[in-house]
Amino acid sequence: IVQSGGIKWRSKEIKSLLITGDQLASSPTMRPFLLLTALLVACVQASMAKKMCPNAVIFNSYNFPTYYLTQRGNGEMGIAIGNGTRHQSMKLKLMSWTDTNLFKADSSFGVVCASDKLFKLDVCDGEFHLISKNYPKYSVKAGIDVISTISTTNGTRLKFVTPALNGNPRAVSIESAEKPGHFLNTVADHFVMMTKFENTAEFRNASTFKVVIMSNGYVRLQSLRNPRHYIRHSEFKLRLERWAETKLYDQDSSWKIDCALIPCETKAFVYNPAYENARGPHCEFAPPKWWQISPFCKDLPANRPSPINIEMGLCKNKSAKVKKIVLGKGWHDERKFIVKNNGHSIQADAVNSADLTVTGGHLNGTYNCFQFHFHWGSAANVEKGIGSEHRLFDATGKALPTPMEVHIVCKRQELSMSKAINTTDAITVLGGFIHQMNPKDHDGWAGHVIAQVLSNMTELFKPVGHGAVVSAKDVETVELQLRDLLPESLHRFVNYDGAFTTPSCNPVAQWHLFTDSMKIRKELLLKFTKTFFDKAKKRPMVDNFRPVMSRHGREIRCSFSNKEASPEEVKKVASETRVVS
Repeated sequence: IVQSGGIKWRSKEIKSLLITGDQLASSPTMRPFLLLTALLVACVQASMAKKMCPNAVIFNSYNFPTYYLTQRGNGEMGIAIGNGTRHQSMKLKLMSWTDTNLFKADSSFGVVCASDKLFKLDVCDGEFHLISKNYPKYSVKAGIDVISTISTTNGTRLKFVTPALNGNPRAVSIESAEKPGHFLNTVADHFVMMTKFENTAEFRNASTFKVVIMSNGYVRLQSLRNPRHYIRHSEFKLRLERWAETKLYDQDSSWKIDCALIPCETKAFVYNPAYENARGPHCEFAPPKWWQISPFCKDLPANRPSPINIEMGLCKNKSAKVKKIVLGKGWHDERKFIVKNNGHSIQADAVNSADLTVTGGHLNGTYNCFQFHFHWGSAANVEKGIGSEHRLFDATGKALPTPMEVHIVCKRQELSMSKAINTTDAITVLGGFIHQMNPKDHDGWAGHVIAQVLSNMTELFKPVGHGAVVSAKDVETVELQLRDLLPESLHRFVNYDGAFTTPSCNPVAQWHLFTDSMKIRKELLLKFTKTFFDKAKKRPMVDNFRPVMSRHGREIRCSFSNKEASPEEVKKVASETRVVS
């Protein structure tokens, strides 16, 4: 006796047999063994796939893909729609082979893990547009109580509701994000409309669809009420039509799900979710929703997101792909900078960056450095050593205290700014880590420069106007040497392919991060926490760092081997060494 899923298959006696498929097919007396053999093979396959389907498997019909093998109340086996509604004629029969397409379809079943959802889609975090495959500039426009169409303008923002309105956890209903409580459903003549919810079985079933995800990334929307019927556009109107083996039908019924960016009078990003007000006329977005400002802010491999964890344990060998960093003459001379509160950091813009150049590293060409800015934590986080965007870990995996990070931003010399921010690797950022010194230590050059930057704190408390252009004629400038904002030694750095850490998160940056940190006085660090994100001075500018993103297997290129001693370690050993005569 072999038992599977509560069904028992019996054979009086099973002996070792050597039989062929032809014998089985030709001999009626052998057909029970065909069934038993098929079952045993299925058991072996299920055993091999135990890790993939640890709980159970579900069989779904090929001919009616939204119908599944089920046991009826009277004990008979049949197929039924996913929510358990029975179809009286859908009984299982053991029949002789017939070489027809209908028989082949009716005798074919797919296998789905019982714990899996048939619909898995995380392309968008919420709202989306449906874009036509056949007309990629057209999206679904679903007005209320009118036939839905595809249009080049004013596509409707939609969102999936799952489980579907009829309760099916393996299906979805499609709601208007602009008119909540209205759903796409099929009406007379199989047209598709956006109508107000009605608490009836007819409405729920007519508004329930299965999302079929195809290998090319497009999707089809199949009606659960009318199997093998899909939403397509015909003469720019949306209809529910039965599947047809034609190229036109294939294209007209294929849709791309495109993340819908929420329309706002003004889009702004914030670091604290408590300040988020995504539905207001002035839309503000915290880091998890930055993708609604720009799709580049999504944590995806193609976006090369920044910041990331910098693990020096990965620097087992010096990379041949990076060269020595070479700074231009202007780095060592006093240069004028305009210092401002830009609404999310303290930033200093070079008045003239012609000779503030950098070459080497993993750069292809000469870059001009035109601004620098800072990221830091709250007063409490400064005490914990938290505030930098990149997190630094030593060779043993221990997190190092980095309450502040400075970014010096540079662009390829021959490109305009608008071209550079849209060209891969046309931007480089030189990053340095800053932490507080011991009370007995002497001020370093970094502390001197930062003190100059913060010399007029009253001007930095509130941000300048949104989009305002600040020139040297309008404000006082400070003169400083940019070289003082990098460590004494430029020998030790790591490099990786990354992006901007603030919207629009363009994936165009080559990051060069110097691992030897700089030290400044604690009171100087805390001065940064006295500034504000807003003009009303209600939102202290603290913790202005983006959370660490996934590395996605990107290469970390090191200018050193972690077997080498750092300059700080060399100094420590020297100070502890005594000459004994």
